[in-house]
Amino acid sequence: MKIKLITILFLILLTFAILVAMFLFASHKKKETPIAEKGLLDLSQWDFNEQGKVPLDGEWEFYPNLVLEPVDFVKSQHNEKKPQMVSVPDISWAKYDLVDHSMNALGKATFRLKIININEENQIFGIRTSGIFRPNKLFVNGELIGSSGDSNDYSSSIESESYNRYFTIKTGMNEIILQVANYNFPIIAGGLFTSQYFGTQQQISQSRDLSVMNDWIAISIFLIMGLYFFGLYSQRKKDNSLLYFSIYCLTNAAFNALHGEGVAWHMVFPNTPDWVMLRFLFGSSMVSSLSLILYIHTAFKHLSSKKFMWFLVAIGFTIMLYELLFLQYTPLWVISITTFFRLFLMLYALYVMILAFFNKTEGSVYLIVGVLAMSLHMIKTSIAKFIRVDSFFTQIPFEPFVLLLMFALLMSLRFSNAFKRNEQLSQELLKVDQVKDEFLAKTSHELKTPLHGIMNISSFLIDEGKGKIPKEYNESLSLIHDSSIKLSNLVNDLIDVTCLKNGELRLYTNTVDIKVTAQIVCDVLTFETEGKPIQLMNNINESRFVVADENRLRQILYNLIDNAIKHTENGKITVSSKKVDDKVYVYIEDTGIGIPEDKQEKIFGYFEQLDKLSHQGEYQSMGLGLYISRQLIDKMKGEIWVDWSEVGKGTRIAFTLPKAEYSRQKASDDSYKESHIPIDFINMPEHDFDRVREHDKTILIVDDESINIKVLVHFLSRYGYNLITAFSAKEALSKMGKYNKIDLAILDVMMPIMSGIDLCRVIRKTHSMSELPILFATVMDRPEDIELCFNVGGNDYITKPFDTNTILARIQTLLSMKTSMEESFHHEMAFLQAQIKPHFLYNAMSNIISYCYTDGQKAAYLLNKLSQYLRMIYSSDQTSMFVPLHKEVDLIKAYVEIEKARFDQFNFSCYMEESLKNYVVPSLCIQPFVENAIRHGLFEKEGEGYVSLTIYEKNERIEVVIEDNGVGMSEDILEQFAQGEIDNAGIGMTNIKKRLESISGSFIDINSVKDEGSKVTLRLPKAM
Repeated sequence: MKIKLITILFLILLTFAILVAMFLFASHKKKETPIAEKGLLDLSQWDFNEQGKVPLDGEWEFYPNLVLEPVDFVKSQHNEKKPQMVSVPDISWAKYDLVDHSMNALGKATFRLKIININEENQIFGIRTSGIFRPNKLFVNGELIGSSGDSNDYSSSIESESYNRYFTIKTGMNEIILQVANYNFPIIAGGLFTSQYFGTQQQISQSRDLSVMNDWIAISIFLIMGLYFFGLYSQRKKDNSLLYFSIYCLTNAAFNALHGEGVAWHMVFPNTPDWVMLRFLFGSSMVSSLSLILYIHTAFKHLSSKKFMWFLVAIGFTIMLYELLFLQYTPLWVISITTFFRLFLMLYALYVMILAFFNKTEGSVYLIVGVLAMSLHMIKTSIAKFIRVDSFFTQIPFEPFVLLLMFALLMSLRFSNAFKRNEQLSQELLKVDQVKDEFLAKTSHELKTPLHGIMNISSFLIDEGKGKIPKEYNESLSLIHDSSIKLSNLVNDLIDVTCLKNGELRLYTNTVDIKVTAQIVCDVLTFETEGKPIQLMNNINESRFVVADENRLRQILYNLIDNAIKHTENGKITVSSKKVDDKVYVYIEDTGIGIPEDKQEKIFGYFEQLDKLSHQGEYQSMGLGLYISRQLIDKMKGEIWVDWSEVGKGTRIAFTLPKAEYSRQKASDDSYKESHIPIDFINMPEHDFDRVREHDKTILIVDDESINIKVLVHFLSRYGYNLITAFSAKEALSKMGKYNKIDLAILDVMMPIMSGIDLCRVIRKTHSMSELPILFATVMDRPEDIELCFNVGGNDYITKPFDTNTILARIQTLLSMKTSMEESFHHEMAFLQAQIKPHFLYNAMSNIISYCYTDGQKAAYLLNKLSQYLRMIYSSDQTSMFVPLHKEVDLIKAYVEIEKARFDQFNFSCYMEESLKNYVVPSLCIQPFVENAIRHGLFEKEGEGYVSLTIYEKNERIEVVIEDNGVGMSEDILEQFAQGEIDNAGIGMTNIKKRLESISGSFIDINSVKDEGSKVTLRLPKAM
């Protein structure tokens, strides 16, 4: 409240000071000019060259209600027309003090003035008229030299625009006659209410030119400002203050165009009717004032009263409507109210500005100065005519310049502060964004450990629970495992996005066989198609090479194919390619739900996904995969787009990569940087890196990068290993045939033609995991890729780039494991051989001897089988824990034939799929179960019995089923077996159970019913 009172007092003092200053200025500038007396103006003491033009003020002859021509003032008629003397200028002839006569507001009259003693000779003089209602006429020395309006047209009266008229003076007396009429303003009345000026032609011309110039300056400034602020409003439509201020400037420009000389208006609209001009004049002045008050309120809402503002707007709008609708009869009090109302609005604006200044509002000082400037301009133009100070009109209007400067400074201040605030906010946002990225990165890394734990535990429970837990539980575990893998992929995506945003993602481009890469991805994603009628097809041609980061290329294919699987219910997903010039085009086509045309570009955006097209309850990713794929392809100088898609039919996504030609020698400086192993190369013959000495252990190194082979050969040769090298899978298989004893293989995953994954599959058909450990060296580090390495028979993996200690420790560990397993196998085989029952040999020999007397051929056959059996048991090379499946079956058949010769009351059937005969299995893992079925199942049974052995492939595993109809096993024995020990079991089932438990992916199950028979099921991995 105190601040408001101070503001009001300050405003009152400021207004009073302005008015006093204006009157003092007017008094100081007002010249001592000749005054006409009794209709006669004596200019004998006036020097036009030094003192300039002179106002024709003073006593004029006045002839009320008469329109007199110069001829009417001829001497013979002059006495009949006695004049009245009136003071000019005056606001209305109704106020003239006339003798025995009164003048109505409406009417007509004649003014006459005589000028004598002009000292200038042979010069052209002129008169500048202003402030006269029309119609009017001007006569000088009996000649009509100027007029405004039609004296016969009474339809309208308005203050005429100023005009200049020039003439030649006469020696002696010069006569000026003005005819004036007022037909439509009963209150204001007519007359000469401003000064008329007389001077030389140059002085009158300069006066008009200066006035026109001032009008144009004001119009131009207000028009430019109005358009500028309207342009700002068009870009920031929420800021209504810009609109109101632009209206204020534009209406001021219109007011200045109509007011004063009116040259601008008449230049554009030369034939505008008076009533239109008058309405535009009053309307523009009132709209200007109202827009000002609206601007003040919107710009300073916290300082101005909304109710009071709308109250002022309502009053102003009412006045404006009255003036526009009833202007012909507008009384003087309405005009007075209008003038004072506009002044009050400007004072209120000043009040708010000063209040803003005391409240330290941004830019309030500029606003105060600007509002003061425009207030001075309006006050000056409004009352200058009444105090009749010519200097107010002749000087350049500096106020609009001040207004423009102040608001330019204000806008500059606001934009500067806004820029500073934006800069500050940008810095804060960058910090927040950095904190967010750090949070995402740290959270993602922290999530990886528990996620991997969930994946490993769920995978273990799935493998251990097969056949033991209900199907619905197993499906739930599979769902947990699948969801954890997807969540792990999402975590990896978040890490990649953070690296991309921070520019921390580095690519190591190389020559990559895209067919091999696509095949590995298809192998990894096979688990995604389980339960779906979807076929993954890799139709890329052989030896299709591109320049790319092989790890990131695999990630791109993984994202694209996985995305196709998610949105395909049945059909096929095909990966194909073609070469065009120096590019390779890769296509991933599916028969899925398709993508609408308007979303085909959006799917590559940040966090974009096709939610509306996905099925209810289906897993939804965050939409990062395709975004990351586009960013990676861009970094590898390629492109990606939706090549074709139709809703309900399918989609084909295409991308390009630079074409490359495969070369075995691909070493580069970048390759050296990728390894932490010290490099001081030994001079080696090109392509001949094998180092075979008399060392105990032999290592096979397979890699298509010569630099990688050189590094490993140079490093491992220091530790006493025989080293065999191969640049391709084909060469590796060839050298494995050449060198019989290889203790460890180090395989690169990404190799052309045949990948390390496919090579491992081939090796595992003839070599078990303990017989030939395989270490994968790869840049692939996703859980799915690692799982694939183990599923195909890998023993361990190491990610590139690797260092000395890590790879040496892993090699030594695998070799130690192989040595330990071999020793354990030797001891076990010796134990097995020692466990052969003497009575088995005695009984077998007794049967053969008996057949020697009765059936020599049968005896020879049995001797052959016994010899075969003993040779397999005792003459094994004892260097491998595993044997081909057909050898294990041959051993079983030999044993069965011997037992049947002794006890012929049972049948034995054996079936083995031909494709499985060369796969390796643990030695003596099937025969003891067949022996147990015969000895303990059938020999103790009365009557005829049977034993069946069935070996077939199921779910990429070898399934072995031994079934009999013997006496069965008791629940106690089955429980002891489940716990791992069977009393008095010898080397039988307990030993085999322990051996199988050490092999990943193996499984044993025994079902038995007392006196009905038993069924033993073995599941063995195809790759061991």
